[in-house]
Amino acid sequence: MDASIPPSIQPLIDAYLRALEPLRGHFYGIYIYGSIALGAFEEAVSDIDVIALTQGAWSPQELKQLIRRLVLRPLSHSGAAPQDGSKKHNGCSWPGEWTRGITGV
Repeated sequence: MDASIPPSIQPLIDAYLRALEPLRGHFYGIYIYGSIALGAFEEAVSDIDVIALTQGAWSPQELKQLIRRLVLRPLSHSGAAPQDGSKKHNGCSWPGEWTRGITGV
């Protein structure tokens, strides 16, 4: 069973991680589970299941920042709300220990 992230989904994972970067000290790890982890992802049907384990206390301002970054604005492939409606992707990702639970990063 192949548990790698499908290439079509990798830009979305990259955008998610870039959106969380300013708060990265609060995360112990971010993990993909569900159909992607099981190698059963179907692009037209499956969702992307992510779980984040946090550490330490969050200030009210940090929680507001988290909500603004992930809930109030949709992620584009660039990790920011696109200004021109496009879905550009610059290929950035976080290598290393911080994303240890996400394969393919």
